[in-house]
Parts: sequence; C-alpha cells; structure tokens
Amino acid sequence: MMGSVSEGIGLNDSSLVASVITGAVLSSLVWYFGDWGGSAVVCSLFMASVVFISIWVLLVREDFFSWPHPALWRVVMATSVLYSMLLTCMFWLPPKQARMVLNFVDPSVGIFPAPHEKGYGENCALTFDNISENMIDVFFLAHLLGWCFKALIMRNRSLLWLQSIIFELIEESVKSVLPNFNECWWDRWVLDVLVCNLVGMEIGLFLVNRFAEPFNWFTLTPDRANTPDEELRVPSFLTSRKHFLTVCFVVGIGPFVDLINFFLKAVLFIPAVSPLVPYNLLLVGLPCLVGAPEIYATLSESGHFGIGRQGVVLLYNVIMELAISWKLSSDTFPANGLQAIPVVARALWTLALLLLLGFTAILPFGRNEKVPSSFASKRKVH
Repeated sequence: MMGSVSEGIGLNDSSLVASVITGAVLSSLVWYFGDWGGSAVVCSLFMASVVFISIWVLLVREDFFSWPHPALWRVVMATSVLYSMLLTCMFWLPPKQARMVLNFVDPSVGIFPAPHEKGYGENCALTFDNISENMIDVFFLAHLLGWCFKALIMRNRSLLWLQSIIFELIEESVKSVLPNFNECWWDRWVLDVLVCNLVGMEIGLFLVNRFAEPFNWFTLTPDRANTPDEELRVPSFLTSRKHFLTVCFVVGIGPFVDLINFFLKAVLFIPAVSPLVPYNLLLVGLPCLVGAPEIYATLSESGHFGIGRQGVVLLYNVIMELAISWKLSSDTFPANGLQAIPVVARALWTLALLLLLGFTAILPFGRNEKVPSSFASKRKVH
C-alpha cells in the first residue's frame, strides 16, 4: 500500500523548515539589493536557483555530514550541481559569449585586457618596506585563510606540506605563462610557505583536533596479529597500490585545483579584486569539505579508492574548469605558451611523473586494511 505524502516529506520535518528559511533568507537578499546591477536576468536566474536548492533540500535524504544540520550540506550539494550546469553552458558557448555570461554579475569581467594585477616580482630587494608592503595586503590574509580552510579539508599535516611544496614548484614552473606567479624568492618561500601556509594550516589543524578527527592518509592500521613485524614498520601506502594511488590523487588534486583556478581567472578576464573570485573558491572549497571525508571513509573501510556523490560532482566541475581554460586559452596566451615553460622544469616534471608511474607499477595491490577509527565506523560524521 502506498504511504501518504506526509510520510514522504512530513510537515514537521526539520528539512522543510530549513528549506523555507533558506528560501526566505535568499529572497530577502534579492529584495534588499534590488535587481543586481539592473539585470532582471540575474535576478530571475538567482530566484530559479533558490527554488532548485529548496527542492533539493526537501527531496534528498542521504547525508554524509550531520553537523550542524544535514540541510546545510544539501544546499552545498545543490549549489555544486548548479555550478556544473553553469560550467557546461559556458563550455559550449563561443569564447566572447562565455566571458560575457559572468559580466551580468560583475561588469568588470570579460573585458580584455583585464585590469593589471599587482606585480609581486618587480622589486625583490630584501627591505622592510618591500616585505611589509606584501604582508599588508588583502591577498596575504586570503592566502593564510585559504590554507586554514585546506587544513579543515585534508586534516593531515604531512599531506598539507606536500601540497604546499608541490604548488610552489608549479608556480615557479609556469610563472612565464601566468605573470601573477612571478614572485620574489623571499615572497614565495618565506612569506608564502613559512608564514601563510604554516600559520594557516596550524590554525586549521588546531580546529580539527579541537572539534573533529584528524585523517591518517598515509598509514592504515592492519591486522597486527596476521601482519609480519617488518611490514608494520612501513607506511601502508608504500605497500599497497590502491592505497598509494589514493594518496597520490588526494595530494595532487589540491595543487591542480588551485592551478586551474588561476588559469580560469586568466582566460575569463576576471580581475583579482572581482567578487567572483571568492564565490568560485566557495563553490569549489565547500564541496571539498564533504568530498575529502568521503574518500577517506572509503579508504578507511575498504583500503581502496572511492568517491561519493559530492566527490563525483566536484570532480566533474574541476574537469569542466580545465576544459574551459583549455578552450579559451588560444586567444589569451601566446601560441608558444607551453613552450615558454623552461625546458628544465618540463624535463623534471616529466621525470617525476615517470618515476611515480614506475613505482606504482611495482607495488602490490595489497590487502584490504581498515583503520580502527570512529570516523571509519560511521557514515554520518561531524
């Protein structure tokens, strides 16, 4: 016998209340700010998005996170799906029209050439004035807060340091293509790595240790009764191909997403001070708060790689951002853009990739090993 409609949704369901509150708050913002720069199109699309998100919150029931409320993470998932639709639409548009889509929200976007960004490598004299000028900068604070947020996602100090060093090496390699990466040595390795990255990740890890559970990406705890002592002394990601590939994916995806973000900003002619920049970071960053724990939960429970629903949508969005960047790069960068990357850098990255593939090939698939962790024992986490 079919159940009543009230059994499916329930008038007293907290999700219904959360959906109504979400719709009311967002609608109030539109009412307060008017029609967003005189564009009725932006306002109408925004309201359509509110309806979509509200319906998603009501209908979707499975949630990976339950704190502070499942409805919050349903909103994040719904927003990710909307972002997927936007990226797909932009990919199939001609370059000029793709850029002008964002111009409805921010009139400064899509205009070539984009406003000149601050040059961080123009004066590399190691003086107090130069250092203080770079530190008293909104992007310095944004950099620090960004690494704090990454720590909340990855929850592992060693993995964060790997991502930090890899991205700085990537910056050094492609600075001839993206001038924004052209920094002084003390800016890159002292202010960026030893100040912003270090302080940001330590603040984030403090919050993780205080309110959540750290992730041990590199060493899953096997069955000690049936594992030789010599294997117990070796991190499990070096003894299992599945575990090793999972760690490589997690380590590499962070710097890759950051790099694509800079390329996307360049090809769409988005100024560094545009409000679209933090919006994009939130559209990618908030889903990562769910995507990374999904991967870790699968690794902890079965010892192999797996991504959940939020991770699938997030991966699609990253692929589409890469596709848009590649498509629009022809009229943004010179024809020899990739050739502008130093030969030594290209050779070293190629060698590193070949060594990584070779090491992966000789690894065994490994046993299914599980982490005796409260995180791995429950699918709904805090």
